[in-house]
Amino acid sequence: MDNNDIKTFVEEIAINTGLKFSAYTDKGVSVCDGEPLKNIDVDFPQFKRDNDAKVTLFRFKFKNKDYIGEIKGEKGDCSALSYLISEIAEKTSHKESAVRKEEFFKSVLLGEASFYNIKKYVGKFGIKDKPVCVMLISVLNQKSQDVAEAVKNYSGSDQDVVCELEDGALAFIKFQDDAQEEYRSVAEYAEFLLQFIAEETGDTCGIFIGGTVKGINDLSTSFSQAVATERMSGIYGKKTGVHSYKEFVVVKIVEDLPKHKLNEYLETLFDPSAKEIFEDEDMILTAESFLDNNLNVSETSRKLYLHRNTLNYRLDKIEKYTGLNLRKMSDAITFRLITVLLKTLR
Repeated sequence: MDNNDIKTFVEEIAINTGLKFSAYTDKGVSVCDGEPLKNIDVDFPQFKRDNDAKVTLFRFKFKNKDYIGEIKGEKGDCSALSYLISEIAEKTSHKESAVRKEEFFKSVLLGEASFYNIKKYVGKFGIKDKPVCVMLISVLNQKSQDVAEAVKNYSGSDQDVVCELEDGALAFIKFQDDAQEEYRSVAEYAEFLLQFIAEETGDTCGIFIGGTVKGINDLSTSFSQAVATERMSGIYGKKTGVHSYKEFVVVKIVEDLPKHKLNEYLETLFDPSAKEIFEDEDMILTAESFLDNNLNVSETSRKLYLHRNTLNYRLDKIEKYTGLNLRKMSDAITFRLITVLLKTLR
């Protein structure tokens, strides 16, 4: 048996409980390269308390090998804790099942994988410790298997993984490509991936990107951000296309603020005469599209199939009723903030 397994188990118990926990062979030799047991007779049955040394010793089995556990500190509930650690060690030993790579990653995404299992399977599957992010792919036409196959083909990396989720969505775990000669952002990569999916499957999808994290231990954070991005995109009618968590950070900040503070900000920013504008779906769609296209009149006209004159007329009307000239970045930001506040308070 690999001695790293028992080391990892000891580390996990210590980290997750805060206990001063160590383990030794049945001869008193440390399994974590520490000092051996000193001045303590290791010939005891199941449990032993040394009040002078302020340690509790107990025997436990891990993967069919006998070990001595040591908890340092006052007596307290040490007997109960030693029993629990013994039980955990026993159950961990019996969990040696053939877990597929996709199943392992899914457990990490959902925050169900323990520190011990992550360390164990990272080695087993040869997973490299490098930056990674999660792209949540919403499959609109229920062709999740076809889309999953297309994503695998596009990736071309044995490190990247596609996990099928219960609701038919896909989680694409994308590791940073060290060999990439030309810089390409995650969003750019997702744009090309979305186009490839459409060409290969004929399906229309939404790709929602969580933040890039340092490594697999933080993967659940990126996944949570991707899920939040999908939710917030839905609120703003953006169920397709590519959207990243950064795009909605302002929305998330606003959501986390107390409602009474949001009402105060809205009262300061919102002119009652602008109510007509914010209740007009065409006006809001025009304004949002103008903001999404970097305040570019030509690009917005093309995307909305609007004549430039019609677009300029609507922008002028918005300015007349709200006092905000969307052609100016500062006013555009204020307009976006008002829409976020209105949607959050609904």
